Amino acid sequence: MLAIMNRYSECKPLVRALFDPNVIDEPEKWPGQDEVDGYIRSLDGQGDLFDKDEPDSKKSKGRSAAAVRKALTEFEVSSLPPASAVGPILEVTGVAPIAASALPHREVTKLQVALYMALHQKCLLLNQLASNSNRAAHLYPALGQMIAATQVAPENSNGYLIWSPGNSLRRLLAAELRGRDEADPDDPLLTDRMQELLADVVEQFNVYATTDGLIALLDQAKTGPAIRSNFSGPLDAGNDLVGALRKAPDILTEETTRILEAATQNAQNAKAVSGFDADQAVANAVEIQRNSAGSILRNAVLELKNYVGRAKGATKLAIDGAVKQLGAEIIKALPIASFVHSTRDAFIALWQGTTSFDSVNHFVTLVREFFAHYRG
Repeated sequence: MLAIMNRYSECKPLVRALFDPNVIDEPEKWPGQDEVDGYIRSLDGQGDLFDKDEPDSKKSKGRSAAAVRKALTEFEVSSLPPASAVGPILEVTGVAPIAASALPHREVTKLQVALYMALHQKCLLLNQLASNSNRAAHLYPALGQMIAATQVAPENSNGYLIWSPGNSLRRLLAAELRGRDEADPDDPLLTDRMQELLADVVEQFNVYATTDGLIALLDQAKTGPAIRSNFSGPLDAGNDLVGALRKAPDILTEETTRILEAATQNAQNAKAVSGFDADQAVANAVEIQRNSAGSILRNAVLELKNYVGRAKGATKLAIDGAVKQLGAEIIKALPIASFVHSTRDAFIALWQGTTSFDSVNHFVTLVREFFAHYRG
């Protein structure tokens, strides 16, 4: 195997780092398996392609490389879970970074513009007052996100990036009002003036929300104890997915990642809170996570189909050049599928217990088996 690897310029540094040609007749001096594995796993971005630590039940059952490639070619992307109305709807091109589909041009009325601008100005005022008070530090994240989301022209605004901080501000106001009813609140309360301004911001957001179709749709999320409990595991999986995307910034466009991050952080902040707004934060986050993850899977299908099609019939590639493909080329050629492979547990857990689980699990298994045949 070392001799095969030494044929390719990408692999020669690995061979030279581990193997001295002068000891070719002295097997006892050859590098051990642990040394080889350790060196390979130290290669930036490639460690996850080696399923060394997976239990036998998760490893390939012996399906040949040709059989896996055939299964990928025949895999129907329509079998994956479709995007829900909540969105976001992402493009399916098989090319990273994946962007959100362009929204149709929105005509905004004079009333919408007035409500939108008033929301922005009221957030600025509250943020300015809060900056001079130690009691209001907890308002900064949501206010900052709302100010950033509403500083663009209303026809170009993103409803996802407005709804998440708006939902947070609703919960912060509810907590403030509960605290005022308690004899000994846990946290210092806002001044009367800041509490009034927070209530005004929330009311302004609520009124504007009725004029924006996407925000109004997000406000219709179903809630309840049963739904909330069913979303606990998927929400954690979605949080893992977001964490992985932060380390792989080329998978989604920056704006698409911000949508996912905002919804996920809003839900994480709401996990320990009860009530309608907290339930909606969790429900919408899971829907947004699933829709985004589903789009990543659909793009991975297309990426793999294109790759397998180009390599069709290249028997020598699958044998002689396995290590070469496992190195720089396969990761460079399949960034989306490589991401699915390295984050496969999160993808599977997102749909655990749903009717879409089998199709997601089947495709992720195919991805794992595909990479398993290129371990060198």
